[in-house]
Amino acid sequence: MNKFVSPTTGATISSAQFGILLALIFVPDATIWGRAIFAFISAILGTWILSGLYSEYSIRTLSWFRLSE
Repeated sequence: MNKFVSPTTGATISSAQFGILLALIFVPDATIWGRAIFAFISAILGTWILSGLYSEYSIRTLSWFRLSE
């Protein structure tokens, strides 16, 4: 794991790759622009989901440490 890459950057790249894979599976006749748009939308959604999970996890962790002190 690269310590210089933030989780959201990694999630964006992985989500875009997953979006291209889904586009190739479900819409094999799509143009390169269609695949790019599909990858763009999936990258934004993946980053949004991971950022939401990450913030929820960090809030729970912080509140747990404050309660345990």
